[in-house]
Amino acid sequence: MAAAKLRCHKVNINDRRRDLKKKNDLLSRDVNPDALRHVFDTYYRDQVRALYRAVERC
Repeated sequence: MAAAKLRCHKVNINDRRRDLKKKNDLLSRDVNPDALRHVFDTYYRDQVRALYRAVERC
């Protein structure tokens, strides 16, 4: 009898590759994660907050 697989992988290889690529891209460009947060806070935070409130009212 063949043994059944007992392991279940929750993260597939493509997801892991995608995450590693994002990290490597950030490191290769010398981008600081705090700089990305600053850009988001400066340009998009108010828009996202307004959108969230509009959706929450519906």
